[in-house]
Amino acid sequence: MNLRNRIVSSKLNNDHGFSLTELLAVIAIMSLVTLAIAAGAVTAVRVYKQVSIKANAQTLLATSITAMSDEFEHAVVDDAESEKTEKKAITIDGDKKGCSFLSEKRGVEIKISNNSTDGIYVNAQASLPLVTKKTNTYDLYTEVSDISVSTTGDLIGYTISVRSASTAEYPDAIESQRVYVRTALGAVNKGE
Repeated sequence: MNLRNRIVSSKLNNDHGFSLTELLAVIAIMSLVTLAIAAGAVTAVRVYKQVSIKANAQTLLATSITAMSDEFEHAVVDDAESEKTEKKAITIDGDKKGCSFLSEKRGVEIKISNNSTDGIYVNAQASLPLVTKKTNTYDLYTEVSDISVSTTGDLIGYTISVRSASTAEYPDAIESQRVYVRTALGAVNKGE
């Protein structure tokens, strides 16, 4: 230990400075540390973006499910139509990605359909998005599919998916959920 203390002491008291080898070693070590920090920062930003998109997709999915379920819960049988046909409550499009029904809440017939990049639209007297643009962050949008009515007619099922307009980055749905809504309308599935 005594020899070691003498070497360190002589280096500290030396007026000549550092050798070229010592400086190169310090620069190499600092470069490796800087490279590791930069790589960690890039990874952290990428992971943060993925987590943010996933969280926003979950929020958009929950908001869309609530809005869509609210629309279906207020579907009623159109009395004028029920005399002419069996009992028209909900008409599902052939591709099962849209439907129309009479809304007790709005007092008019509504049509629910998908817009390729803006999400689900509710067409009553005007075409309005199911959820506002402020909810659609990171170019996310919702899509409804697989709409069906139970054989008893009191249960409407549908799948809502959250997709990204950037299909290169996210080719599949980010979030998706199958939902069933109980309604008192006694719906009859009448495909177009």
